[in-house]
Amino acid sequence: MSGSCKRETVQNQERLIRDASSALISSQAKFNRRLYCIETDGDSRRRRALIEITFISDLPISNPIYPTLSILPLFDLKCGVDALTPDFDWKHVLKRMRNTAVRLKGFNINGHSITAAVIKAHLVSTGMSPVSADSLLAPNDKQDVILMVKLLYAISALPPPTSADNPLVQSIRHTLRLLGQLYSNLLNAYLDTSLSLHQQLVHLSCAAHLVLMLYNRDKGDFIPVQSYFDLMVMIKNAYFCVAKAQFDNPNGKFFLILLGTDGLEKVFGKVRSMVGNDTNADVLQLANRIDGAVKCVNILELHPEWGGEARRLRLGPLQGSADDISSKYDHINPRSWKGDVCVNQVVLVGCWNEGRRNAETCLVSAGIDPPFDRMRREGGYGILCPFGNGKVVLVDGLRAGERDETEEEYDFHSIIETTDLTDADPESVENQPDIDDLAATAELESLENKTPIPYISIDPKNPSAKMVHKSSVLRLLSDPLTFTESRDRLKRVRGYSRYNESTNSSAPESPSVPIPEDDDSLYLQDPALTLVQCDNRVYLAVFQVLGIRRDGKEVPSLPP
Repeated sequence: MSGSCKRETVQNQERLIRDASSALISSQAKFNRRLYCIETDGDSRRRRALIEITFISDLPISNPIYPTLSILPLFDLKCGVDALTPDFDWKHVLKRMRNTAVRLKGFNINGHSITAAVIKAHLVSTGMSPVSADSLLAPNDKQDVILMVKLLYAISALPPPTSADNPLVQSIRHTLRLLGQLYSNLLNAYLDTSLSLHQQLVHLSCAAHLVLMLYNRDKGDFIPVQSYFDLMVMIKNAYFCVAKAQFDNPNGKFFLILLGTDGLEKVFGKVRSMVGNDTNADVLQLANRIDGAVKCVNILELHPEWGGEARRLRLGPLQGSADDISSKYDHINPRSWKGDVCVNQVVLVGCWNEGRRNAETCLVSAGIDPPFDRMRREGGYGILCPFGNGKVVLVDGLRAGERDETEEEYDFHSIIETTDLTDADPESVENQPDIDDLAATAELESLENKTPIPYISIDPKNPSAKMVHKSSVLRLLSDPLTFTESRDRLKRVRGYSRYNESTNSSAPESPSVPIPEDDDSLYLQDPALTLVQCDNRVYLAVFQVLGIRRDGKEVPSLPP
């Protein structure tokens, strides 16, 4: 909970979370219920507040779940009081994985630079239409869950390269298939309703080990440090929660899909729809509405047919093409889950080690030597300590090669405009007020004790010249000539796009047949040579073509 002004501080968020947690723990103790974790969608201030609450010390030896979790190699045991852990909503985490894949700069993995154009070329070469590929890679809507599932699944379904492909394309395809293995494990863990709890945890363990290796090698060139931290904490919390459930209720069931913020979003959806013409609420209105919203949600859980919500969705494993994926995958509930989720059928160390072995198989097939045995021997490594020495990423500061999230990957709106956040202090960025409020405050201050004049003269030198409203002048002078990444309020009023609009919808299809040897055209992913001069010396530079633009449009090749 935070006000629309976006001026809350990490300290205030921490105090609010501590008070809410204490009230919940004391009120539920008489029902023999306990607080397992605290969920968040990834807001930067909330992340910092949760670190102060849930990264106090290692899990005590006296805790009953210590024997279960302490034997997991490379696992992280940092927690708060009563083994309290943070958790990040899995849908938000996966959406940010997609956002990294579609950003203009792209990302590096296993020595290859991967951009949206490269991904599109591989998707089209395997039979996907250019229009479908453009829709999956368009950065215009970064909050669409189904769009995220379709893109990650399409990458995970890429077939092996053919012998007709050139060696560089084959190498990139192997790298994309490794990335697809990561995406496949994450998607199946939450969307394959036929999986048992054991299989879900195996998928999460495999994903954790793959990300550990990739981040250890490529650091911030692979994913931002916040995305890495959130993903690993999400997987860690799943194991912590299952271990607690095994101790508290050995014969019970545990649904991983219930971890996340969907429950909160349902409640606030009811709060915002209670009064149709007044979707926002002040503190007093929220206190009055939220109790009724919780009651409505509880009633609809008992009688889902009253709300017209799906009671038992018929969903199978992800298969076929990305176009076959429907919005049903965004509404999976325990009633539609067919796999065995009884906690007494799960051995956590077996799940963790099986996931590591699966990750090693994926790495070997991609030509990478798995580093996990070396990490265990040297010590100090873990899923949250990818560089050893017991240093937790983000908590113990950034090291060389790591980077913060840029504006292109943010999911939330409390961000200040800045040219480069790579070297910015995270605390200074997080504690800044919203740029919208700063602009509005400055505008109000400039109008104090003054009578605003909305009309200006089209000819200041002529007192009798026609007066024109300011909005008309601004509309003509501010016609956008280019796109901008800024969220600055004034630029948004001028009509600038929030994201990098996709302009390659009319690009011709990449060739799906082998390129003739006598073809001298320059194709996407081709190596190229050029001469560069520096300090009066001429050098031969070798590079790879990651994108081609002609007349402002992306094209797959250029004629000689």
